[in-house]
Amino acid sequence: LGGSVSSAFVMYPLDLLKTRMQAGLPGQNTLWRAGRAIVKEDGLGGLYRGLRTDLLKCGVVNFVYFFAYVHLKRALKARRNAQQEIGAGDEPQTPGKGDSQAARSAAAKGSDVALGLAAGVVAGIVSQLFSNPINVTLTYIQTTDQKTRGFASTLARIIRAEGPGALYRGLGVGCILTLNPAIQYWVYDHLLDWVRRVAERKGDTQEYLEGGATATSPAGGLATPNGSVRPKGPPKARNLPAGQVFGISSVAKLVATLLTYPLILSKTRMQAEGGGAQRSLIGVLAKVFKEEGLEGLFTGFNVQATKSILGAALMMVVKEHIDDAAKDLADSLSKGGVHPVDPKHKRP
Repeated sequence: LGGSVSSAFVMYPLDLLKTRMQAGLPGQNTLWRAGRAIVKEDGLGGLYRGLRTDLLKCGVVNFVYFFAYVHLKRALKARRNAQQEIGAGDEPQTPGKGDSQAARSAAAKGSDVALGLAAGVVAGIVSQLFSNPINVTLTYIQTTDQKTRGFASTLARIIRAEGPGALYRGLGVGCILTLNPAIQYWVYDHLLDWVRRVAERKGDTQEYLEGGATATSPAGGLATPNGSVRPKGPPKARNLPAGQVFGISSVAKLVATLLTYPLILSKTRMQAEGGGAQRSLIGVLAKVFKEEGLEGLFTGFNVQATKSILGAALMMVVKEHIDDAAKDLADSLSKGGVHPVDPKHKRP
């Protein structure tokens, strides 16, 4: 949550300009023109129009998403493992059991990918249900010239003008766009795994020293300084320098943004304009393609990509540092313990 809020604050001017470009506002189809129009109307402070609403949205989206993702993935894995244990118990003992175990291990790895994607999509849909009203309100604040731009007043204005249903305009596209964070975190996890495997092949385990792993053990895990063995698997980002985490996060977000950008643009148009064919995904895509061509479907992509990549990378770096600090604090408290007070001891 801290990472998402920090990222949103730093990247907000780009987010505002990106939204105005995507909305198709007259004369604001480039970064320079959109920025000039805002500064001309509101001064430099206008670049932070709607910031508080955006921070609220980012906090809600990321908290709900991460919470749902972690718990859903854990539940799905527990169910899969239980089913595998039942199947393994019924399996007859054969001379080729080792081959069977290797096959099950490979199948489990593939299953992890599917579970991660499924958990990401469902978590994204859950977060959309909470965040869509905030997002509609934010888009209205960012793309209109109204003088009163508070969240509550804008929300009330939308409900009075179009009814409560308007707050869920673009929800269907938003649910489809849950593929974006699902793709992002899937690529992120697999790039981390790839970095670990490359380091192991090179015998370069020094990078993992601070993370607690010093070598590959005979048991197939990573041996820690105290002699215990940590099972193999994707490394935690705390084992990597911030620069590598930043780079991995950037690549992951770029891939996700490139694959889903026409949907991102369509959602903004639907929430900004509303009414008629603009409430339909097909209607928006057809109108943009007819009036602006294929290039129009990627209007503002460069700004979106820059904002998304830097924002996601910054969020991941801050998140990992917060996680590190929390883990270090927990380790310190667990090692120090709480010493009971001797009842015979008297204060001086």
